[in-house]
Amino acid sequence: MSEANKDEADKCKKVAIAAREKGDLAKSLRMLRRSSSMYPTPEVDALISEVQAQLDSGESATPSAPNGTHEEAPPRAASESSTGRSPTASRASTTGQRVGKNGKTYTSEQFQAVQKILRTK
Repeated sequence: MSEANKDEADKCKKVAIAAREKGDLAKSLRMLRRSSSMYPTPEVDALISEVQAQLDSGESATPSAPNGTHEEAPPRAASESSTGRSPTASRASTTGQRVGKNGKTYTSEQFQAVQKILRTK
């Protein structure tokens, strides 16, 4: 392969290593394969084998804490209801507004407009 792709292949390898450390084995494997297709190296081939073996063995894709135990999700705030919605989300839905993933509130008209656009795609 071309020497020109060596830098891009190295970037892909770094992204793959970071993804593996975070527990995203699928992304890690995808980026390692991309790296190998641009500039194959024995190191990347070994990493591909390791990640593929982890995926095949069904090892957990969740990251481990430094002591080897899996991290737990943080406890819910006491203000959250049993539905998992925050009081803000409940209040917004009763006033005709929606709360997006980023916490911003949107009017029902805005929400409907976005839904209409998404349906036409």
